[in-house]
Amino acid sequence: MPLGGDPRTNEEIYDAITELRERVSRLEERVDILSKEVEAIATIKQDIAMLSQKLDDLDRKFDDFKDMYIKQLASNHRMLKFVLMLIGMVLSFVAAMFGLHWKPP
Repeated sequence: MPLGGDPRTNEEIYDAITELRERVSRLEERVDILSKEVEAIATIKQDIAMLSQKLDDLDRKFDDFKDMYIKQLASNHRMLKFVLMLIGMVLSFVAAMFGLHWKPP
């Protein structure tokens, strides 16, 4: 009988060691697969962060374009008011030349 009181034979011990080696190799394969999956997830995470940054940039550019468009519309509105006032003054002058008592509304 061995020292620890375990009645195992050398063949049983060898079989147990062989089984443990197989289990360790299967676990190493699983670890390799899991590490590849973790790397893939890290790559996806980087891609998502890059897309998020691009979306933020597009949002900022869209806001800048919208502000510029609103300023342009306001500028066009002022120009339209100016042109209408000029037309009103010209029509008022022409009406005065013909003796009509017309004034712009």
